[in-house]
Amino acid sequence: MACQPESTDMTKFARVNLEPENITCGEPPEIYCTLENPYMCNNECDAATEELAHPPELMFDTEGRNPTTFWQSSTWKEYPKPLEVNITLSWDKTIELTDDIIITFESGRPEQMVLEKSLDYGRTWQMYQFYATDCLDAFGMEPRSVREISQHTLLDFICTEDYSRGYVWKYDKTVRFEIKDRFALFAGPRLHNMASLYGQLDTSRTLRDFFTLTDLRLRLLRPATGATTVDENNLNRYFYAISDIKIQGRCKCNLHANLCVFEKGKLSSRVCDEVLLRCLNGGVCVQQQRCVCPPRFSGVLCETELCSGGQSCEELQSGSERLWLSFLLLLLFSSLALQLSSLTSV
Repeated sequence: MACQPESTDMTKFARVNLEPENITCGEPPEIYCTLENPYMCNNECDAATEELAHPPELMFDTEGRNPTTFWQSSTWKEYPKPLEVNITLSWDKTIELTDDIIITFESGRPEQMVLEKSLDYGRTWQMYQFYATDCLDAFGMEPRSVREISQHTLLDFICTEDYSRGYVWKYDKTVRFEIKDRFALFAGPRLHNMASLYGQLDTSRTLRDFFTLTDLRLRLLRPATGATTVDENNLNRYFYAISDIKIQGRCKCNLHANLCVFEKGKLSSRVCDEVLLRCLNGGVCVQQQRCVCPPRFSGVLCETELCSGGQSCEELQSGSERLWLSFLLLLLFSSLALQLSSLTSV
């Protein structure tokens, strides 16, 4: 591929939105119980107390601390009205997924959940995957596993019961959207033949778009209940809590950018800079978006020599040098104008 920016944790660049806005627990303070024991109700959520608050940003902080930090919803106190939550991550830029999406729940995993993505900044949404304890009952779909998908059905969305069934919520906490298993359909089970995958991505826009998004939406439709029926006398047992969301990806490079940067609250891609991505062979980096190359050199970072001797090289060099000199003078005058403007405004 012409461009392969570094893969990184994309959640650190995301803007997060929750619907309804008041769905986070703690306003007013609430007592909640454990799912396996409805009479063990010694946990409190209070937004006004830092040690007891569970705001959305705790889904994306550094894990490994004890006790675990997590976001938590209000309890299902308005049952039988559905307890539904939308968690939307927006990047204001197109990104490419490079690894599995992994959601780690501190509560029991939802009995019904949907993962969606947008390619147009949230104006329209496309299905990624359904999750349920009973796919037929919840969504009218036969349950399937990612292991049943082939190259020809990779773009189909499925309903899986792999991450919802069974009452072992204390141990099974993660829900995945399997990116690497889908990559393996082209690159082999151990992803040794990535060139084959990249070839498919380069030639198939629909396949490329499948792994591309501007926004990701997690729709939580029904919390874990741990039983066949909801215990209406102990509704404080039912809620959502997420300790971590992992999304590995990279900025959509459009064949020139090398990495993602987050500046002034916005995600953008960077072609060059004066530290790690220097323009080569005397090239000049302009606003971190392109290298202006000296005579005889071209390429994203001016890495390619255009010729290696002969009359044609001399002609090319003499003409290019005039353009190069004009550019440097223009750059110098622009810099001086900016400095004078800043001095006069003081």
